[in-house]
Amino acid sequence: MVADLRRALSRPGIAPEAVDDLVQEAAERLLRGLPRLRDRDRLGPYVGRIVRSVWIDHLRRRRVLQPLPPDLIAAEPPPMDLAPVVASWLPELIESLPERYREPMRLVELEGMSQRQVAEHLGLSASGARSRVQRGRRLLRERLEACCTLQRQGARVVGVQPGPGCCSDQDSP
Repeated sequence: MVADLRRALSRPGIAPEAVDDLVQEAAERLLRGLPRLRDRDRLGPYVGRIVRSVWIDHLRRRRVLQPLPPDLIAAEPPPMDLAPVVASWLPELIESLPERYREPMRLVELEGMSQRQVAEHLGLSASGARSRVQRGRRLLRERLEACCTLQRQGARVVGVQPGPGCCSDQDSP
């Protein structure tokens, strides 16, 4: 059994003494867990799982963390919260939507109603209200992106530059 463990845990670039330590660790785990193994026919997959777990733990332990480069550590001011700026543009953008989406968007985004409440208020089905709100949000995003330049970090908007005559230029950051 030890020879099989040694063969399974020997990998290129691993020192022989490290392989010995991994074999010992795998053997200890196997012996500790063997009494809990109910089906002896599953011994092969059980050993394979232990060997894989020992190997992954070894890789995690030997991972060397590199310090961050100094230019990434340089102190930057915290990003400005753009939510109030964009929120000030929201009523104007919602009013520019087609009537079909304007009222559901006004109720959800400005009045704070849930989509279910909007459905009841406007006499729509729940899925109909949800569709109108989702499409309205997509139209708002498209209109905002058409008139403004958005700087993103992943999905997060970190900067907004309004174009000429777009939104409220005086409220821009």
